[in-house]
Amino acid sequence: MVLKPGYQPSQELAAQIHDHVQSLLMRHKAPRIIQFVPELPKTISGKIRRNVLRQEEEERRGKGESAQQEYFFR
Repeated sequence: MVLKPGYQPSQELAAQIHDHVQSLLMRHKAPRIIQFVPELPKTISGKIRRNVLRQEEEERRGKGESAQQEYFFR
């Protein structure tokens, strides 16, 4: 998730976002992990490059690293 300028990533903000999403979606469809990133990789036409996100996540997990601003929920 990319935050607007002026917002700082925190557990409290992640919990508020998670609660809001859970109020709109069925429990099993709500995300269990919220990760804040500075920007999302996009194509020239503005589409999000999901393959790049997957590759970065696989590399990070392969090294046993965790994201700095990643929050888990049940």
